[in-house]
Amino acid sequence: MIKSIASRALPIAYSVIDEMKNAPIPGSDVNERSGGNFVLQIIGEQTPILSCRVMIPGVNIPPIEEFERWFKNSHEKASRLSEKSMLSKEDIDMPEQISAWQSRVFGRKMYGGGVVGILRNSNIAIAITFSGFSEHDDEYKCTETGFRLGIVSYDRAIEIFRISDNPWIEKFQRRH
Repeated sequence: MIKSIASRALPIAYSVIDEMKNAPIPGSDVNERSGGNFVLQIIGEQTPILSCRVMIPGVNIPPIEEFERWFKNSHEKASRLSEKSMLSKEDIDMPEQISAWQSRVFGRKMYGGGVVGILRNSNIAIAITFSGFSEHDDEYKCTETGFRLGIVSYDRAIEIFRISDNPWIEKFQRRH
């Protein structure tokens, strides 16, 4: 199940980015961005099951320092979600934290842009994080990707968007 999620995640993530770029919401800077870093990490584990540099086709390659920053931020979000979302088997449907926004401290470079999904019929929770866009854009990309992977439910997605007052909520609701 985990291998299936990991193998499907990146193509879905690229599809979501393409859709975001083709139909951005007002205020989104997604078309001004050139890439980022995408992470999947099982809650409670120290090492991601997937960490991947994402390049936007047709855009100039950013300096290596940008990739290093995106890598660091996406991994920080995954580690923070893993730490803050520790679950017992009894609490699997209600993790302590479902959005990086809940522990966001902007001045300490602890950004929003990550979510927690639950593998159906299991006690496995997965952090989905991205760094490279604005915090709301990162969060939408992660939430939509998790929804399409089947690990973020519609209700959980709406709850995540409400926590951060994410303007992508309307597009998500219209689409689904």
